[in-house]
Amino acid sequence: FVNVRLEWIDLHRADQSELTTLKYAKYYGIKPDRLVIEITEEEYLGTSNIQGLMDAYRRAGCRIALDDYGKRGSTIERLAQVFPDIIKINMDYIHRIEESFHFREYIKSLAEFGRRVGVDVLYEGVETKRQVDICMSHGGRYYQGFILARPQPDLKGALVDLDLFVDSGLRMGASRRIQ
Repeated sequence: FVNVRLEWIDLHRADQSELTTLKYAKYYGIKPDRLVIEITEEEYLGTSNIQGLMDAYRRAGCRIALDDYGKRGSTIERLAQVFPDIIKINMDYIHRIEESFHFREYIKSLAEFGRRVGVDVLYEGVETKRQVDICMSHGGRYYQGFILARPQPDLKGALVDLDLFVDSGLRMGASRRIQ
């Protein structure tokens, strides 16, 4: 996942072949199909050519994620304009789902909406076993948060706790290191 500010990529509106993110990926030998271009929801500018820029990334093989969905100006218009591959549900909502029926129902409806329109849901900021269980029961494809793994200096050899998913019906096995 690569966070990209819309202000920055909007500079390439005239010549989309010059997207710096793709140049860096090529330089470092990263295939574009391994990249998810992550646009921060709160930084959305409403640029008229956002779809053209997103299409340029898609043509290169990248996927698009809309970060912090639900925060500030989230609307169906934004989803329809960007048409992301992934929406990352704002962590503030995840932190409230244990105590609030309304927040649980909201993330459940977002996951259902995502399934219906072909957008994957990522729950960010998952920190407790109960949050994992609630998110899994509501659907969603991806999970991100300290309960899964703490920030580590290197991905290779990183320790990830997969036991969290055992009680949730997914027999993943014990913690293991990433190869």
